[in-house]
Amino acid sequence: MSKLHISFEIKSMRGMFWVPLIAIILCFLYFIYLTSNQTLDVLLALPTFEFIIVPLSSWWITYLFYDYYENHALEVLLSYPVSEAEHGFFRILFFILLYTLSTLFLIGYIVMFSDASLSLLLLQYVPQYLFFAGLSFLCMTLFQNIGVALTVLAFYTATEFLTGGQLIPWYHVFFYNEDFLDFSQIVNKSVFTLAIGLILIKLGGYFLKNIRHS
Repeated sequence: MSKLHISFEIKSMRGMFWVPLIAIILCFLYFIYLTSNQTLDVLLALPTFEFIIVPLSSWWITYLFYDYYENHALEVLLSYPVSEAEHGFFRILFFILLYTLSTLFLIGYIVMFSDASLSLLLLQYVPQYLFFAGLSFLCMTLFQNIGVALTVLAFYTATEFLTGGQLIPWYHVFFYNEDFLDFSQIVNKSVFTLAIGLILIKLGGYFLKNIRHS
């Protein structure tokens, strides 16, 4: 893990590192509002979590590779004596773990004011985090442009939110649930989502490897 230079990674994101954390805090305040008003319900937090918190799991991953392309430092960074997995997979894995820990108190707050299961909510959301991480990594290595990558992520999320996954025949990562789901309703799709996320990371690593050896 020391080879990953985590403190350097965070500093290289500059102010962009704080964007997901600010969004998480704002959502937490919204969740407090939901539970403090007797006319509202904590179930209203579920769409907010899926369509704001889940896609933001891609933010740190996208900016991990900002310097590779936007600041023209690709050749220097790829010359570091680390493997392709350390350039891609392990860095992504660390920041997804960090993001999961950052959102854990949000999930715990939902559990506190409902009969939801912490483990089931993690089973639902963590594979989605990995899916968006893989998609952002692939977009950055494929298009080599942060604007294009963020546009793809925003377009996918907005389209899914507005159409409920009924318009475009691509993979629909969201559950669109308005109530808490049980294990049988989550497990198959979550396993599939996890597999797709890993495939996207693998594809991103493939393009990064080809750039490195070109």
